[in-house]
Amino acid sequence: MEVDIITKEDDRIKKVFKQIEQIKGQIKAIERCDHPLFNGDRFITDADLSAKLIISRRTLQEWRTNGLLGFIRMGGKVIYRESDIEKLLKDNYEDAFQNRVLV
Repeated sequence: MEVDIITKEDDRIKKVFKQIEQIKGQIKAIERCDHPLFNGDRFITDADLSAKLIISRRTLQEWRTNGLLGFIRMGGKVIYRESDIEKLLKDNYEDAFQNRVLV
């Protein structure tokens, strides 16, 4: 049985490394052209948000009215920035153990 030893000087290996370098160049070109849509912000509708938080859409309306949660209204549709929702939840998070009174 004959063993075929492949080294970095082998044409097959050189071809693989050349393809890797081409792919690296393509990735760099994509990175230079990448501009996230809406500055990277993601949005959610009031119907989806009320379902996720298990609250009514009326509660969301009260939060909007009271200035608790920012929103965008376009043509009767209301959407929320996910980062605003995360901030609201974080700001109102209460750790049950932190507030516990030790006896």
